[in-house]
This record gives sequence, structure tokens and C-alpha cells, in this order.
Amino acid sequence: MRKILPTSKQLEDGIGYSVLFFFFSMTWICFGIILFGVLFQWILLAFLPKDWYPYAMSGFILAWYIFGFWMWLIGKRGDND
Repeated sequence: MRKILPTSKQLEDGIGYSVLFFFFSMTWICFGIILFGVLFQWILLAFLPKDWYPYAMSGFILAWYIFGFWMWLIGKRGDND
């Protein structure tokens, strides 16, 4: 079976391997962040008393909002370069 590769014109236009690699890598990075978050939450809640669950969950959600805001700031800083 013959492999279908993008032409040099498509590669010059950015519709080639770099775009595919970007989407593939971002998908795995986001999946890793979500998986790490779920595992961290599961381990954290396993060692806390049951009446601490609401505090742990609100702190966990707040930490992810802060992380998202920090990543947004880094992205905004990169736009000005």
C-alpha cells in the first residue's frame, strides 16, 4: 500500500507534519495534565478525613484555575514578542 505524503507546497503552507505533530503533542499533553490531576486528587482524598472532602475539592479546583490563569498569562506574554 502506497503512503500518502503531503507535497512540498503543503509543507510550505504549514499543512504538513508540523501541524499534525503540534495537535498530536498537545492532545497528549492535555491528556497527561488531566490524568495527573485525577491521580493527584484521588491520592489526596484517600489520605484525608471524609469531612475534609469539600475543602480539598475546592482547593483543587482553585489550584487548576490559578494554573490556567498562569498559562494564559504566559501565552499573552508570548503574543507580544
